[in-house]
Amino acid sequence: MKETFLDIVKELGPNIALSELVYRFVFVWTEDYECERYLIEDSIPKEAQYFWVNKFKGKKTKGNLYKFERSKTGWMLAEKSPALTYESFKRIRRGPAFKEVPPVLQSWEHLWPDYH
Repeated sequence: MKETFLDIVKELGPNIALSELVYRFVFVWTEDYECERYLIEDSIPKEAQYFWVNKFKGKKTKGNLYKFERSKTGWMLAEKSPALTYESFKRIRRGPAFKEVPPVLQSWEHLWPDYH
């Protein structure tokens, strides 16, 4: 069975995984800064080097952005910062970072192009 983003979040931050304020999408980066959006329940692609999980601000909780990084021994929670807003997510550029580098990540969006 392949490891999912949610598996990593449950392992390294169980309170994060239990929150209803966790954004359903994660943003994944490769070593060459290619970025793509995945569902939190998706399997982690072997090319993934980093991924971000956002927990939005609630009435009684402040939101946070959790940055996970792949290391030689597995995944680790590398950084925690203030949560991003929906508008901030829209500004994140997806796809290859450099024109001459072919994409290695494949988004789930090719399966459901009308899902937002």
